[in-house]
Amino acid sequence: MGTQSKALPAGFLASIREDNKKRVNALVGVVAVIILIILALTVPNFFSMQNIVNVLEQVSSVGFYALGLTIVLVCGGIDLSVPGVIMAAACLGGSYMVNGGSWFVAVLMMLGMGLLFGFINGIAVAKGKMIPFIVTLSTLVLSQGIAEYLSAAQTIYGLPDIFLAFNTKIGIVPVGVIVFIIVALILMVLLTRTRLGRTFFMVGENIETARVSGIKTDRVLFLSYLISGLLAGIGAIFLTARLGSATATMVGDTVTNDTIASCIIGGASLRGGQGNIIGSVFGLIFITIVGNCFNLLGISYYVGMVIKGLIVALVIYIDVLRARG
Repeated sequence: MGTQSKALPAGFLASIREDNKKRVNALVGVVAVIILIILALTVPNFFSMQNIVNVLEQVSSVGFYALGLTIVLVCGGIDLSVPGVIMAAACLGGSYMVNGGSWFVAVLMMLGMGLLFGFINGIAVAKGKMIPFIVTLSTLVLSQGIAEYLSAAQTIYGLPDIFLAFNTKIGIVPVGVIVFIIVALILMVLLTRTRLGRTFFMVGENIETARVSGIKTDRVLFLSYLISGLLAGIGAIFLTARLGSATATMVGDTVTNDTIASCIIGGASLRGGQGNIIGSVFGLIFITIVGNCFNLLGISYYVGMVIKGLIVALVIYIDVLRARG
């Protein structure tokens, strides 16, 4: 008498894994909301209008990085170069303007710098088949070197008022926040309502299967890095306008870790094939508020770095939990 196979159907296993991801995401969301409520109710001056505006400005300053990184993570890649690209673009545009150049041309140059590095990363990963971590780490160092050279390791200040108008507020809301929200909504529609968005997920889930299915995977990967580079250029414009200057150190040391953590908290995975824009924005708000509360409570910057490091380790473990079926 033959034995019956006890193997579970692939569809059933996939359903179990999907349910597991949903449970982990729901748990992460509930815990994050509870933490935010506790912080909001116990930290002095948290609900002051000035502090709320400050949080919004911080979110929008690095938010464009989180949006671009979400696209890249969905495709199964990683982009570590963005902080350096932001600084290189800022120093390029800033040095051009303080030497009498047009603010409009400077803006185009900043966007162009972002696109250039997105192009380099995309070609290296998609066509050169190079490891995304190594490629973008290399372009991070390259872009930081460019920023140092363009700024001569000095602060570039004296930017024209018409450029600083990018930091204008409509009511109490900074223009950068409004642009960030608009871009986030556009990318959300791109990922959830378009064929291109679906191909991003397919490439991230299994690039070989996507290729066999007829998807031009090289183009999809290339485009994800190009989008990330463009968003870095946009981020450079608004961050420079907000600070009123440009330097080769204007992006904080923990921005990359914070942004990766934000995306993973929001549902993205370092393994690819997962992620959503709204989740990444929520994760970024969570990380920003935690850092903001450290400042309000007078916690040392270095102690804050240790705590954020622990948070990053925790969210990586969350990524492991999502992957378990």
